[in-house]
Amino acid sequence: MPARNRPDEVLALRVLQQYAPIRYAHALHADRPDIWCLRPSIGVEVTWGYANHILAQLGLNSARDPHDALLRYHSQYQMPFADRTGRAFEYLEANGTIDRNIEPPAHLGSGNDMLFAYRRKVAKAHQYRQFAEMNLFLHIFPTTDDEVRRFAAAATELARRPVLRTVYCYDGRTLWVVDLMRGMISHAEVVVSN
Repeated sequence: MPARNRPDEVLALRVLQQYAPIRYAHALHADRPDIWCLRPSIGVEVTWGYANHILAQLGLNSARDPHDALLRYHSQYQMPFADRTGRAFEYLEANGTIDRNIEPPAHLGSGNDMLFAYRRKVAKAHQYRQFAEMNLFLHIFPTTDDEVRRFAAAATELARRPVLRTVYCYDGRTLWVVDLMRGMISHAEVVVSN
């Protein structure tokens, strides 16, 4: 199936090709799932792991592509959503003043809901072209190792017989690799240049 022009999916493909260049050397941007690798047989579905209440507060919950809308928000305010520790962060307007219309994330957590995104994609996995290995790529807000570990524990608990083998969680700099089959987590810095 031909791919739609989705910048978040293209970015995910570039991240995976940089992270595992041999494994994803011949991967293609496609649809259902969003990345197809015929040799070896790997399919990767790409989605966002942002919490719906964060998207609603930013006025992005009705956007067809929340990731693209968030990128536009980033460029408008010229600031990251969180500091690298995943703790409370401020939203600053381009002129440096705090945007008081957005609740500080100290009350909201990191702004990610990876488990919801995982469950949603597991429920849809049977609708996609099947590969020997099916994986998930989540675009997320900057987070902590602890949050990824909590997600991995919950997803592993849900996945007695996993439909998805690996979940990649990417915040624009760090790529966490959650192997649901072996219950292992690793991470690497992956910065994709334009």
